Amino acid sequence: MAISTYDELKAAIATWAHRTDLTAVIPDFITLAESRINRLAKIHNREQEADLTVVVGDRTIALPSGFIEPLGLWLTYYGDRQFVRYLTPEEMPVFDDRGQSDYWAIDAGNIAFERPADIAYTFVLRYTGLLTLSDANPTNWLLTNHPDLYLHAALMECAAYIRDLELLGVAKAAFDLALQEINDKEHRVDSLVTLSTEISSGPRRNILTDT
Repeated sequence: MAISTYDELKAAIATWAHRTDLTAVIPDFITLAESRINRLAKIHNREQEADLTVVVGDRTIALPSGFIEPLGLWLTYYGDRQFVRYLTPEEMPVFDDRGQSDYWAIDAGNIAFERPADIAYTFVLRYTGLLTLSDANPTNWLLTNHPDLYLHAALMECAAYIRDLELLGVAKAAFDLALQEINDKEHRVDSLVTLSTEISSGPRRNILTDT
């Protein structure tokens, strides 16, 4: 059975669970599975960029839909990018005078700067985005390339729902193995970037978790 679309994934979950009475709740299994994958899988293809503009007099910009975790923010000047330093909300100073910001933080659902903008500055935010399969969004890179991760994550939720401990154990073992293999592969890609630091500006860094 091919597993490359939302409908095919739902059908596979029912088949592997040997159940025909779960149609109404299988979408919930997938949603819960995506929550787990979003937390645990370090996948470069989930990285996205958004162009953002701060309104004159404001010091906040709303985060884009589907945002999970920031990777970097750049102020843009005629095609050039200037890195803006991240601080926690507690660390960041706050000023009343307008101008160009040197720092930013995440405050609730917004990007917050230390001062209001004196002009409409534009920024590029690089961030990790959500995985969200649905009838309107029937496939994505992860399902196309790693359907086993999706399937076994959803089967774990299915097993918990139907109280099938054997299925839960099998699905969890398969999920853990697939997740480890995917994260190992992504780590190897990061290692290649690290080796090129002598001729580049440096490896990708997560500004919140890297030191």
